[in-house]
Amino acid sequence: MLNISRNLKQAIAIGAFVCATNLPVVAYAEDSSSELRVTLDHTKVHVLDRKISTVAMTNPAIADVTLHNDQVLLIVGRNFGVTNLIALDSAGHPIATRTIRVVDDDLDTVTMVRDGNIYSYSCSPRCERSPRPSDETKSAEEQIKLQSTRSKQASDIADGS
Repeated sequence: MLNISRNLKQAIAIGAFVCATNLPVVAYAEDSSSELRVTLDHTKVHVLDRKISTVAMTNPAIADVTLHNDQVLLIVGRNFGVTNLIALDSAGHPIATRTIRVVDDDLDTVTMVRDGNIYSYSCSPRCERSPRPSDETKSAEEQIKLQSTRSKQASDIADGS
């Protein structure tokens, strides 16, 4: 008599059931290549090997994602922290699940602590104020307004206004 293992018997039984009932069997391999590191205020291009229909970022305050085309994602680091991204195909099956870690590119950054407040500067080659999420709020808001005003003035000049 044939000696068939218990696991093999279960596999044969499941296979016979699927064939007999003619149920569709969906098999997909989730690509879960560890985490993606994205630098704060930078965009990272991430290419998947399968077509994406839907993409979601769990916490868009940390990182934002845009579907550039059916296989290319653009991920922007918005704030320091960790979140995750999920990409689905047109049938709603997961193609990829990634941990997204937004980090600081501190190669040209100088951080100064004065009276318990944090002030960040970008030094390349000259140091200029560059607010970060951890910076003192009032000063950072003033700097952001100043940058916004400069940006609007440059846009007005370019438009001929």
